[in-house]
Amino acid sequence: MIQSINGSYQEATRDRIVWLDEFDDLISNFRMQYDQLTIRSHTYEQVMEYDVVQGKRLAKLYYTRAFGFVGYQLKDGTVFVLGNP
Repeated sequence: MIQSINGSYQEATRDRIVWLDEFDDLISNFRMQYDQLTIRSHTYEQVMEYDVVQGKRLAKLYYTRAFGFVGYQLKDGTVFVLGNP
């Protein structure tokens, strides 16, 4: 889910990216950006990787502007894909 800070239009870098009760940060605070990334057997373009430092179950989130959340990794290393490109 992406939510605008004030509910009004702002630059995308000021929007927040929120994942349930585990992650809430500015969309611009990604740890790594990939031009192309394959998550399991699905390849995505322009992927932003977020570390979920305070997460209870999550270790990383993968997000694209085109598809939103596309995958995540649990603390035990298990990786899941959330959609098809």
